[in-house]
Amino acid sequence: MRETILITALLLVIGIVMFVFKPANFIAGYNTMSPKKKAKFNADALCVFVGWLLMASAVFVFGIGLLKEYTGVSDTMLGILIGLHIVLLLAAGVYANVSKRFRSNQEK
Repeated sequence: MRETILITALLLVIGIVMFVFKPANFIAGYNTMSPKKKAKFNADALCVFVGWLLMASAVFVFGIGLLKEYTGVSDTMLGILIGLHIVLLLAAGVYANVSKRFRSNQEK
């Protein structure tokens, strides 16, 4: 359970940092773009989205940790929950790449 708390705290802290301070260069993919491509994105909106995603992941990880520690949940069910979490993260990644919400005003 100690590891679960540590990972949850780490995800929460990074999520809050992304949400409040908006360090866009910490986002994988964005940090390697050319300045011309970066100008096409609304970095603040992207940082807020990633911050919420990290905080939601922290809640999910903590919930899975609690289930594993304090209930008789089977390994199969834990695998399904982890798989669902991965699918949701992938869907969020696709959404972040195709949504016009994260485009700058010139691109909308």
